[in-house]
Amino acid sequence: MSIQEGIGGWQPIPAEDVDRLGYGDCKALSNYMKALLGGIGIDAYYTLVSAGSNALQMDAAFPCNQFNHAILCVPMETDTLWLECTSQHEPCGFIGTFTDDRSVLLIDNDGGKVVRTKSYSAAENRKDSRLEVTLDEDGNAMVDVNAKYVGIQYDRISPLFQMDEKDQKRYLTNRIDIPNFMLQSFQHADFKERIPYATEELHLDLPNYGSRIGNRMIVSLNVMNKQNSIPIECPNRESDVVIRRPMAEVDTIVFKIPAGYQVEKVPEPVTLSSQFGTYTASALTTEDSIIYTREFNIDRGHYISDTYADLRKFIQDIGKADLMKCMLVKK
Repeated sequence: MSIQEGIGGWQPIPAEDVDRLGYGDCKALSNYMKALLGGIGIDAYYTLVSAGSNALQMDAAFPCNQFNHAILCVPMETDTLWLECTSQHEPCGFIGTFTDDRSVLLIDNDGGKVVRTKSYSAAENRKDSRLEVTLDEDGNAMVDVNAKYVGIQYDRISPLFQMDEKDQKRYLTNRIDIPNFMLQSFQHADFKERIPYATEELHLDLPNYGSRIGNRMIVSLNVMNKQNSIPIECPNRESDVVIRRPMAEVDTIVFKIPAGYQVEKVPEPVTLSSQFGTYTASALTTEDSIIYTREFNIDRGHYISDTYADLRKFIQDIGKADLMKCMLVKK
């Protein structure tokens, strides 16, 4: 429940209206939360911020109103707690991409000072997934997915927790990047910690996932996390390259080889390294399975415009590596 000032004092704001709050509303809510915390002896400081996942950075050398939002800063003995006072859904202390890692104007008892909000590390912005893929002799596949989304990655899945089952299924169907799949079941759990995380369990049917050619079957190893988006070509780019947040992804996929088949060929491992991050992908075989592992890390950084072509090539190379396939042959 949130509050607003009206006739007769502070009144509740319906939950469905909170996401439509304006700048003045968030300032009022932040001040009210500051007063509530002060009432129980907790110091909190009103803080002005330019909010938005890709908002312009504050220019401290040019004094002016560069803000569109207000949050609270609560100093602690060994840490700082940042509070978003307008959200009904964000975990306490988690500011996400809306106000993370930027200069803000904190108003304290001595006037004001420029400070910086929390920057989330790659370990705090991580997605881990494990898939078990069972192939039949016709190339059809059943896939069980178990995934964990942490920190900024959590933002990718958190909208599900405000939807009913019908909308959840529609959201997942649009998000899953696999042609011709059937979503049989899904389950999610929400853990609202300071660094929040969510878990996901999916069961998918993939008809004709393996392509049969005579007595052979070709199987794509990266099931649902291919790099399909490539930065556009821009030979005369003048703007710097800015990667605002580090991210980490680790995927492990275990393929159960269908009865009557054996592995004929798996691709060579791929290792890519650049100033922007690293990527590795490899496939190992056992008696009855193929284990594919993919790890992608992107680093936070500010780079000169001439590096854009290098970034584009790095992402292109990842896209190519994500097309890894193995060959099965009938015994």
